[in-house]
Amino acid sequence: VLTAVCRGASVGQTSIVTQPMPDTSTGKAAVTQTTLPLPPTVDGVIRLTLYDHSQQPIRPIAERLVYRKPTRQLQLSLGEHESEHSPGESVKLIIQANDEQGRPRPAVMGVTVVDSGVLNLADEKRASLTTQFRLAAEIEHPEDLEDIEFFVGDDAESHAALDLLLGTQGWRRFVDEAQVAQTETPAATAILASNAGEPSAAQELETTAVSAAEMPLVYDNYQPTHRAFQSELLAMQQLQEVDIRWTGTVVFFGGAAILVTLMLLALLRLNGGVGYWLPMLGTATAC
Repeated sequence: VLTAVCRGASVGQTSIVTQPMPDTSTGKAAVTQTTLPLPPTVDGVIRLTLYDHSQQPIRPIAERLVYRKPTRQLQLSLGEHESEHSPGESVKLIIQANDEQGRPRPAVMGVTVVDSGVLNLADEKRASLTTQFRLAAEIEHPEDLEDIEFFVGDDAESHAALDLLLGTQGWRRFVDEAQVAQTETPAATAILASNAGEPSAAQELETTAVSAAEMPLVYDNYQPTHRAFQSELLAMQQLQEVDIRWTGTVVFFGGAAILVTLMLLALLRLNGGVGYWLPMLGTATAC
């Protein structure tokens, strides 16, 4: 069972049947590909957790963070206004909020008037509000990143850097705390301490409402079904080859017979007509 959690809320879940058969071309274990549908409103950092449903209780076996680029955008624009105003002068601004398709959207906004000289002294690498919400809030120590906006860029280098960043963030040890607690060793104590404060994957699984009743997996008949399919496919291909050979033979001899008939009809027209050749053909047929 593969689950997706975004900002503490379950947003997707699907079941996966792995294929244990090795790849005959490479000898490596088969790769199982799956698609996890997500609502279009889900974006930002998503935690993917893979659970082993073949045993009870269900246990997590793998987990990592991924990033889904937002498809929704809010574009703000100012209407016509004067570029310069006197100190203390009242100003009326018209602010238009549109979505990514240019449609007007309702919005609650706040406007602040600041000195442009102060803005020039601000850090240009400061994270935007959307980046702080979708990325910075989901990773540890985002202040240590020199330019967090770089990770949400559209180029291949930014994509690779973001993948590496999320590969080292948000991971948890999937251990049975009750079993580890029985082992009174410094390593066990360190494991329990590292998991403290983090919701266990088992607890998170309960919140996503994954249960054996919802995802029944009784029997995997992939291997016998695959072998039967390959056998039937081979038999069908052999029958198809036989049919093609018979069709070719019939076409060949049928064409030869038609050609001979046309040649005889041509000879009948050139030499004496039907009255001359018909008795000879009858005699040849009788013999």
